[in-house]
Amino acid sequence: GFDGNTTIVIQVNDSPDSKPPNWTNLTIPVHVGALNQAPVITAPATLVVPKNDVRMFVPLLIADPDGEQMRVNMSVGHGKLSLPHPELIQPLLGTAFSE
Repeated sequence: GFDGNTTIVIQVNDSPDSKPPNWTNLTIPVHVGALNQAPVITAPATLVVPKNDVRMFVPLLIADPDGEQMRVNMSVGHGKLSLPHPELIQPLLGTAFSE
């Protein structure tokens, strides 16, 4: 069963510009205080940043069965593989469902 912890893994690549594509990964830990309140994570499976766009916002929504929600908007820029540092996101998610 759910032990109160899960992770979100976000992967970004520059395909088809590079062969093989360059990848950047970010793993975000999520902690839930009550073990019976496993979060539901809603995010788009795949998004593509158009070549001429500087950045795209990637919406993530994390919700538990009580209705508590944490929405995180991440930006991904074209022309470089970059994601926010986990330190910038983890404190927000780590306290989202504390009881």
